[in-house]
Amino acid sequence: MPTTHGLTPSATILTPHIAQEVKIETLAAMVFISPSRLAHLFKNELGQTVYAWRETQRINRARWLIQSTSLPLNKIALSVGYSDPVYFTRLFRKHNGIPPGEYRKRYAEMKG
Repeated sequence: MPTTHGLTPSATILTPHIAQEVKIETLAAMVFISPSRLAHLFKNELGQTVYAWRETQRINRARWLIQSTSLPLNKIALSVGYSDPVYFTRLFRKHNGIPPGEYRKRYAEMKG
């Protein structure tokens, strides 16, 4: 990911604010490139749109929180940017094949 094109700084800026709704126009302005160029870079370098990348990052963070904390699932959903727990559960299942509650249960069993 070449930093001269803006992708690495963009991902770096977006990652700490993953739970926020940062528009592509705002992100592009932060790294001094056009929104269309940023969208093109994400698609070419990461194989995903900016919004798909953000969704993946949110679900990855949620998976980590499920594994490493005892926070209620609705609090985890909120902390990664999803105010609707049903929508969060749907996305989590899409990415992991099982809902977050089942994921937590299986992880606890595997951990022993």
